[in-house]
Amino acid sequence: MRDTRPCGGRPGAATTPPVGIIYLCCDDADWSALESLTRLSYPGPLRVIIHDDSRDGDARVAVDRMAKRLSQLREWEVQILRRPHRTGGKPAAVNYALEQSAQLYEYFLLCDNDSTVLDPDTIQRALSYLELSTLGGVQFRSVPVADPGYCRANERLAESIGAFHAFLAPAARFGWMPFIGHNALLNTRAVQQVGGLTPDFFSDDLDLTVRLNLAGFRIAYAPEIAMGEKHPPSYTAFRKRSYKWAYGCVQTLRAHSWPVLVSHRFSLAEKLSFFQFAGFYCLQAVLLAYLCFVLLIVPFDGLEAFVPALVPSLIVGTVLVGLVYAPLLSFYLKTPASRRPGWLTTLALCGLVYGGTDFSVFRGVADAIRRKRRAWIPTNGVSATAVDVTLFGEAVFGVLLLIVPIIYLPELLYLPCWFLFAGKFLFGPALSLVYRDDPNAVVPHDPHALERGVDRAVLGADAGAALEQVGAS
Repeated sequence: MRDTRPCGGRPGAATTPPVGIIYLCCDDADWSALESLTRLSYPGPLRVIIHDDSRDGDARVAVDRMAKRLSQLREWEVQILRRPHRTGGKPAAVNYALEQSAQLYEYFLLCDNDSTVLDPDTIQRALSYLELSTLGGVQFRSVPVADPGYCRANERLAESIGAFHAFLAPAARFGWMPFIGHNALLNTRAVQQVGGLTPDFFSDDLDLTVRLNLAGFRIAYAPEIAMGEKHPPSYTAFRKRSYKWAYGCVQTLRAHSWPVLVSHRFSLAEKLSFFQFAGFYCLQAVLLAYLCFVLLIVPFDGLEAFVPALVPSLIVGTVLVGLVYAPLLSFYLKTPASRRPGWLTTLALCGLVYGGTDFSVFRGVADAIRRKRRAWIPTNGVSATAVDVTLFGEAVFGVLLLIVPIIYLPELLYLPCWFLFAGKFLFGPALSLVYRDDPNAVVPHDPHALERGVDRAVLGADAGAALEQVGAS
């Protein structure tokens, strides 16, 4: 794979092209994230485009107030866009923003509602990569930022954001490097050349990456450039995100499997990496179906029929767990002990929360295979925090996983994996109560919080900690 790292010299020293910042929100605008944009030290022309898809009238008024306040904090143009038709989800929103403003900048920084600038030189450092004409964008390293509303469980779960570096680093060096949808500086011309983002595509980032690759552009990974984000505010929101990702990955496989296989622009390692990345949720869905068969049907036929059926599930399950936990564990082992307090708690919570999304993933995969149309659902706002009643049905499934084998095949009591399989479903309702942020404590939505010093204190302390962690690893 071609090395896309900059050759040297001071980042961004040669030119200062106009740069746009596209900030996306939908009833979830976050003032602490917007205010963090003022940290950027870029000396060239900057233009902030806030694309607001909010349906709530109060939320739209809040965005107007935030934009007005933001325009007063430095010399730049701040513009609010609201498209006439809210269809096509996030991809269509980005396309609309580009249609209205792309002629004003050569590159654009794509931000979700919680994207938080930590490094003042973010743009200059990213532009040094984009001196290569074959690059369509630079993906930054995402790190967690604090939120006053975080519950204790989410304080630990948010650490998984930083650990995602353990997946992207080897992908960038040895395999297929994707754009992950936000916290990236993209080449405006390259994105327009491939037709923008695909409306109603839930994995618009993977889809855009493949189309850029097929057009001769690549995504570079810049782990030394940190940009913050927040973890979903509840277990329900997290499961909705898992559904979207599973649905989107099947869309990606359906649309691009054959073009990737036959394209000379993808090396063998990149092809394998692409299918490993996009096919992960399909593997998880297949494992759930096989689990139902092995633990709820096969035990009726006795031990002789059960053992041959169990072996493949153990192998596939071990591979799946390894794909998740090996990079996560290596990330924590590489981090100095003084900078990873509570990492065992984080691993345990990630196991329960990330491992308990099997049914959400299965529904996402099944709906995408059936081409069932789904509307785009933002998962970062407080509107996505309602309790998911399907958790109680999944808990019943966990009870069945306990009762059926105990009655018909008690030998299963000697298998630790059996307790793991049953337990992750039983814990669902409890997790929905433990993992649930307090929306009343979330003050960054208030544009006047800056004047009171609340967000500056919270964000400033967290930014320093995040950058220190990036430098250490």
